[in-house]
Amino acid sequence: MTTYDKALTMLAVGDLIFDSPEAESLAEFVKPALAEGDIVLGQLEVLFTDRVAKQYVEVPAPPCKVKDFKYITEAHFNVLTLAGNHIWDSGTPGIEDTIDLLKKNKIFYTGGGINLEEARRPAVIEIKDVKVGFLAYNCAGPKDSWATPAKPGCSYVNIITHYEPSHTSPESPPL
Repeated sequence: MTTYDKALTMLAVGDLIFDSPEAESLAEFVKPALAEGDIVLGQLEVLFTDRVAKQYVEVPAPPCKVKDFKYITEAHFNVLTLAGNHIWDSGTPGIEDTIDLLKKNKIFYTGGGINLEEARRPAVIEIKDVKVGFLAYNCAGPKDSWATPAKPGCSYVNIITHYEPSHTSPESPPL
């Protein structure tokens, strides 16, 4: 087999949010283009659940309805990353329900899970005898969204920053 015979087309998009009335028309618009990809990757920014986490009175990004998951499958996505800053907005139910939907629809995922080990697990997809692996980590979301060994959430990179002035006065620029 030549290298050309193993060529793959990978298409990638950014944040996917299917919670608006425009979701169906937007999904219809991109379906033909995404159908051309062997690997179609997206960042699932807002998760899917019909359950409401009681600890959340008002969430920054309400979850997408489970019935709207069809936009993911119809648009040919086969790899999704979950390490977004809204992964914890619907709590454990959002993560559990979304992962169940991904597994049922044979969609690979990375960057989120029911615990830290699962969240850090790579998504490895094999197409045309070629294996491609993906990892996803978040460094922008709140610590509440981070997975732990016993808590669902996303994989993360803990970025530590500090301000070190170049002079003794507070208005001096940092080093």
